[in-house]
Amino acid sequence: MDIRQLMNDIYDANNPENQYKAAYQMRYIKDNSRVVHTLFDAGYEAKDPKLQQEAVRSLGVLAPDEALNRFVKTTYNLNLDKRRRAYYHLGTLGDPRGTEEVLKGLLDHEEAIRKAAVTSLGRLGSDYRIINELRKLQNGFEPPDILFAVQVAIERIQKRIDNSKRRFNEKPSFNKPENGRAKDRLANAGYPKPYKPVTTYTRPQNGFTKTGTLKSYTPKLI
Repeated sequence: MDIRQLMNDIYDANNPENQYKAAYQMRYIKDNSRVVHTLFDAGYEAKDPKLQQEAVRSLGVLAPDEALNRFVKTTYNLNLDKRRRAYYHLGTLGDPRGTEEVLKGLLDHEEAIRKAAVTSLGRLGSDYRIINELRKLQNGFEPPDILFAVQVAIERIQKRIDNSKRRFNEKPSFNKPENGRAKDRLANAGYPKPYKPVTTYTRPQNGFTKTGTLKSYTPKLI
């Protein structure tokens, strides 16, 4: 993989698709501090949100601990835009260790920070404690965009909880089929269907009358 070409592509603002692809492919270049530095720059400086996300996802592969620590530290930065991006990036990173720090953003005096924290909690949250914290913002005093973000985040977390419960309840067994259909398939696989006499009828003027039964039947393999 040509590192020099990737570096050229990620800075080529006239070709966004090349930028996204370069940010994605950089996750396969191990032990290269220049690549990691470039991805951090893209996460903080790029105006394109999609490029930011691809860069952060690659950092999650190359340097997850460093990315987590730097984004958490940046939530205390005096620059509003960098703080806002840090909260979003913690959600994109997807590391649950960042959840408690993101929760603090719900109490920030800046609306942009609260919205970023809500969005990230929708990506990180997996229990009812997070849902309860989000519901505290459904007080009628928050702006509509934050209220909408809260609703979306709660729905995402609830879906995650429901899926987790379903997977737990449907845990497959090594000793028996998971359901009746699977049992039937295992019982009948490769065997002919059992023979049942087939009865035919004719229609006289005053009702149905049995006329006979088929004498032979050749089963077919399933």
